[in-house]
Amino acid sequence: MRRPYRIAVAGIGGVGGYLGGKLAAHYQYSESVHVSFICRGEQALAIRERGLLLWTEGEMLRCVPHDLVSDPGTLAPLDLLILCTKTFDTHALLRACAHAISSETVVLTTQNAVEFKAALAPLIRREATIFEGAMYIAAGKVEPGVVRHLSGPAQYYFGTNGGDTERGGAISLLLSKAGIKAEFTEKIRSVLWQKFLFLSPAAVVTGLKGICIPEILQTVESKALYTSLFLEIRQIVEQKGVDLQGVTLQKQLELLGRFAEGVKTSFQTDLERNNKSEVGTLVGDVLAAAADLGLSVPNYTQALKSLRKKYPLILNNQHSKKAT
Repeated sequence: MRRPYRIAVAGIGGVGGYLGGKLAAHYQYSESVHVSFICRGEQALAIRERGLLLWTEGEMLRCVPHDLVSDPGTLAPLDLLILCTKTFDTHALLRACAHAISSETVVLTTQNAVEFKAALAPLIRREATIFEGAMYIAAGKVEPGVVRHLSGPAQYYFGTNGGDTERGGAISLLLSKAGIKAEFTEKIRSVLWQKFLFLSPAAVVTGLKGICIPEILQTVESKALYTSLFLEIRQIVEQKGVDLQGVTLQKQLELLGRFAEGVKTSFQTDLERNNKSEVGTLVGDVLAAAADLGLSVPNYTQALKSLRKKYPLILNNQHSKKAT
């Protein structure tokens, strides 16, 4: 008898809670698909007690995975690993569950990073498949065991820069059956840079100004800062020869205005809660890319200094050497 198709979702926060919750709810009674959560602490305790409660599109789903593990070392061999951890936690996680990844495993990323595959590849068996991905969603953990999809659509893009369409299509179907809007693309590099081009400036402005995403448009100063940061990243993208598929500053500004009142970037939330932040990715990677290309990014340079001044305890000992 063939064993179940094994899926593990690592990191049950906003993104992981949505993706993992949808999968667990749909495949809860399936004998052919087995869903595991990888999480720790209060989140794990709450989910063990009552399942994950996912609020989305006006309804609450009680999501019970087949298994919940706090130690990735106990995982059985996986067919699909969905990485929803922060960028700085991903390497340790992959080392811990290396035994469960084989030539048959597909690894999906959701991190707010570009060209992340190159950093992950040395930690994953060469025969395994890595599909980079970008998740568009406003969601967050409300309390232990409860995740709320805050507003707007939830859309996941994943794929390659050419090829592997059959395998990608099969995973897209698997996710879609669970109610996840998922699309496989052979132009994932373009998709990742499009998201980063929006998110990085938004994260910096909300973190510095202490305002929500739609409030960026409400003052001349915050809108001007977002614009200057956007233009600095765009010059990097253009130098790299990435096709932005019609993305313009005006479209990005319009997107800011479509977020519901009160929606924050996860970067801002992490700073406010004194948690580790992705400054190394959202700011440090921009500075590193600009340096490699010989480009000037004075607004990002100043933004990092200002962030460190505002949040000295959590940013002066950061997690990426790029954020220097």
